[in-house]
Amino acid sequence: MPIFMIKKVTLFLYALMFVALGCKLDKSVSPGGADSLKTTGGTSGNTVDSYQPATKGTYWKYSATIMNTQAQPPVNMTELQTTTMTGATITINNKVYYTANSVVDTMKGYVYFYHGNNTYSYRSNLISPDVVVEYVYLKDNAAVGVTWTSPITDSGKINGTPAQIVGSIIEKDISITLAGKTFTNVTHTQLLLQYDTGTGFSTFQNMDYYIAKGIGIIRIYTKNIQFSTTTSNNIITDYTVK
Repeated sequence: MPIFMIKKVTLFLYALMFVALGCKLDKSVSPGGADSLKTTGGTSGNTVDSYQPATKGTYWKYSATIMNTQAQPPVNMTELQTTTMTGATITINNKVYYTANSVVDTMKGYVYFYHGNNTYSYRSNLISPDVVVEYVYLKDNAAVGVTWTSPITDSGKINGTPAQIVGSIIEKDISITLAGKTFTNVTHTQLLLQYDTGTGFSTFQNMDYYIAKGIGIIRIYTKNIQFSTTTSNNIITDYTVK
């Protein structure tokens, strides 16, 4: 792979950590398509059966530990994130998303959640307004072992390089304890971020999601496997579902 491509992909992989942490976005930028600025009124959302509650005022607080022991100097840092549903919706590419405000330490931004046809995803921009990514992180009707493939951007490319997400159901209806609290009815999925740099798609990053029914995402563990050994362990510390 050319050196410039290695640098570009490495930067992108590092920046993807911040998507897992809550999407460090420029507050003035809306990560949508041509129809993205048309927002509508609030919606109650489904807080009982949904894996992504959307009621206005619902919030989640997370603590993320980012580590890279091979870096010079080694990276070992913690960031705090709060994501709060606004009660508004936004239409992008004929799909209705629920909007949320997200704060990582002092950085503010937006994230858009989608739920339809048993599919859950979220959408954000990450490096610049020209890079808008969407993660399909759950198929709630899929059995353990089922996989899916989805483009990570509307064009299917990142900076001209073909990119995709391959997701799978790892576990269903499990229990997990985080920050002293036990969550039940949890589904564990894994997403593989893949690039095709000319020899077919290969995996650059693993992302493990833990999603609790009626609560939402409670943990994301991210590991870069090419060009960097950086990991991010993002766990829920507090939440309120309205």
